[in-house]
Amino acid sequence: MLAKQIKPKHQLLLAVSTFLLAVNVATAQQTTTSPQSTQTPRLSAPQREEVRKLIRDEVENSGVIRDRVQTDVGRAFDRIRDDDRFKQLIEA
Repeated sequence: MLAKQIKPKHQLLLAVSTFLLAVNVATAQQTTTSPQSTQTPRLSAPQREEVRKLIRDEVENSGVIRDRVQTDVGRAFDRIRDDDRFKQLIEA
């Protein structure tokens, strides 16, 4: 019943935030695998630096996106919580 009252944009934000949370949990739960018998190709110093920069940028961008999604989801839940229709559902 509550899902029908939530706007599609808010449903999308909720779905995206749930997905991001699941990804974070799955990433945190990964276990270290044993070393493979295949050899890893060696990177030159400039290539290593470029990889570091790409990883650093990716981590920074993912944090910004996660923060924006969490902020939007928080606002959506605040609007829902303050909505009189939601208060009536809670009291029923």
